[in-house]
Amino acid sequence: MRSSPYKVTVSTIFGVLIFSIELIPPPTSRFFQVFTALFITIAALTIQKPGGATYTCLIAGLIDAFYTGLPIAFVLFAVRGGTFDLTLSAFGAWNSPPSIKVAASSALSSVVTGFVAYLTIVEWLGIVAMPFEVFMLFIIVSTILSAIGAIMGVKLWQRLPVKALK
Repeated sequence: MRSSPYKVTVSTIFGVLIFSIELIPPPTSRFFQVFTALFITIAALTIQKPGGATYTCLIAGLIDAFYTGLPIAFVLFAVRGGTFDLTLSAFGAWNSPPSIKVAASSALSSVVTGFVAYLTIVEWLGIVAMPFEVFMLFIIVSTILSAIGAIMGVKLWQRLPVKALK
């Protein structure tokens, strides 16, 4: 079953908005995870099937990879969206999603992406030097903010007319 062009357009716009958050320099951008999670949640719930979050994150990752010149950005966004979609599917949270399941999906995708980012950017590639303790602080903050953003996304999605898109 194909998605409506309107739903795909909405998800693409959210992907661009997620990229715009990435324009804020790290580590400050990590504190804007609430908006990243909000946009991913609304996009995933708008598509209403597996792949919605992944598509939105791939759009953000593609733009980010070209902007920064780092292809790893594309991979990290793919991990974020893919993990979000997988956990939403595992929790069965696609139709009339309970906020707690979506928040758990968002938090889990944030943790997985954070650890993949640390292992690739810090440990493997050595692009950034960051002590593990500082990394853990960012993971904790990002995870909490991702859960809050997902809850806000569900509440906002329930009030938006995007559900009516055919």
